[in-house]
Amino acid sequence: MLRYFALLFFIPVLACPAMAKSKGDWSDVRQIDLDQMISVRTRERLRCEFFYATDDKLVCNQVHAFAPTERLEIYRKDIREVRLELTEPTNMQVNGWIGAGAGLLVGVATQSRDRPGALDPIMVAVGACVGAVGLHSVHIVHRGVVYRR
Repeated sequence: MLRYFALLFFIPVLACPAMAKSKGDWSDVRQIDLDQMISVRTRERLRCEFFYATDDKLVCNQVHAFAPTERLEIYRKDIREVRLELTEPTNMQVNGWIGAGAGLLVGVATQSRDRPGALDPIMVAVGACVGAVGLHSVHIVHRGVVYRR
């Protein structure tokens, strides 16, 4: 029974890509709120805070983990996709829940027959900490696609 409960942690993770908006227009990019966290995919994916967009370019402040932000001007012809991102606290919560689910799965898979369920709370706590703190800059779940070429 506990194994089925552990699988419930991963159902929302699998359903999130299906809820994402598939394609948008460039006018949707121009309506993004100031300082909204976005990811822009050109040849590589860049995370940045939205500043403004014109008919031919997008301007944003690239976010680095241990360096100051950098102003980027990306031309529309180079942009393949613009996607909204979760805020950092929300991203840490999502990764914490995913880590707790992974920790629960590891705890269930490695439990001993002598003391069933003894490691489950420890593994859930370790998984939640690793997910929230260790993966804080990894965006597993996104909010949706605003523009795709």
